[in-house]
Amino acid sequence: PPRDSVFSHTQKLGFKPTSKVREVEVEPASIPVAQKLNLQVEAPVYRFVRTRYVNGEALANQTNYIPFEICPELENDDVSHYSFQKLLEEKYLTFTAELEESFELVPASAQDMEILNLPPASSVLLVQRISLSATGYPLVWSNIRIRPDRYQYVSKLWPSAAEVLIIDDVNNG
Repeated sequence: PPRDSVFSHTQKLGFKPTSKVREVEVEPASIPVAQKLNLQVEAPVYRFVRTRYVNGEALANQTNYIPFEICPELENDDVSHYSFQKLLEEKYLTFTAELEESFELVPASAQDMEILNLPPASSVLLVQRISLSATGYPLVWSNIRIRPDRYQYVSKLWPSAAEVLIIDDVNNG
């Protein structure tokens, strides 16, 4: 069954999603990237870095790693107002059949604090996602670092992740 992209789901909820693409580079797969994507170390991968906005508010920093062979010429595609998942489906005929996700609160990086406008010593909600093909082949590894205070968006876009925020709030509140 087709999966709604975060972009499409956000639009259906009446929000206005946009992205600012900060980097699109082809690089050799590091050991962790190769392991996540079931590739040889040093195989070419795209590192696709963007900041996601909802209604003009910075929501998340996201880095996607994609095997080069899946989407050659990705650097020429504009996804600032378009779904990355739809791009993979419509241009590269690459379809996600299953997602594996994990969620945890982690300290915000200096980059998170700067781009997401977070105060010092903040945390971010880390969503790590592997998108799999129908045959179980890893297509995309996403590392999404979300502002936890944007709960109204998180609860609608990542309901399972929102539970992590509630548990943390209860434990620390």
